[in-house]
Amino acid sequence: MLIRLRKCRYLVLPIRIRFQQVQSILVHIVAHATDLGIPTISATNVLALIGGVHIAGRIGLLSSTDRIGSRRALMIGLSLLIVSLLYLQ
Repeated sequence: MLIRLRKCRYLVLPIRIRFQQVQSILVHIVAHATDLGIPTISATNVLALIGGVHIAGRIGLLSSTDRIGSRRALMIGLSLLIVSLLYLQ
């Protein structure tokens, strides 16, 4: 019933896309780093750094959501994710 609502679809789709992109990066980052010749310990540190920045970013964006609104905060977060993914290419 909730998925049939038009507003819910527009909210769920970007969140699902974001989740899939972040999870694919987290799953493959250590293997990619070791393929580039980075030692395994350093590659796992990169994964830990990504996790820490992700938590800090969520807290920061969550605190600004009250001031700028949830839709605008979601668009800012998705825009930053797209920019970072394009930077990785």
